Amino acid sequence: MSYTYAVSPDHPLCGTWFHRGAVEGRQYQHIEYTISVFDKQFRVTAIDWASNEELIICDVAYDGEWVRFQSLDPSTGRSGRNWMRVVEDDKIEFRFTFTEREFWCRKTSGAKNTRCVSPRRSQGRRTSDGQRLVSASAAH
Repeated sequence: MSYTYAVSPDHPLCGTWFHRGAVEGRQYQHIEYTISVFDKQFRVTAIDWASNEELIICDVAYDGEWVRFQSLDPSTGRSGRNWMRVVEDDKIEFRFTFTEREFWCRKTSGAKNTRCVSPRRSQGRRTSDGQRLVSASAAH
């Protein structure tokens, strides 16, 4: 059973959190999460500074130690399950798992190289405030 505890705006989890180290190939290192309180409940927002895109955050809950939430990167389709807890005044432990979406093709028997055409991503995706989304690869 899941419980959500009331929290105050001065809770130590409140603030903007980022990954301090840079690791080649890790796309999530450009994401900042901001935790605030609204109506005695945690509110989480996130932005990916590599693509200047807001992540979609939902299912925020707090069990007295961990704040947990789901995240979705609209341009990549990557979804995540996230957990944060305080370990020191200015440090949190951040645990996460993510799911990437891929399209796979059936290989025909005897074929050495079978070409597979992926469905096209929809064009014209927008943030919650109506700004056009730009993928990280298109921005460079």
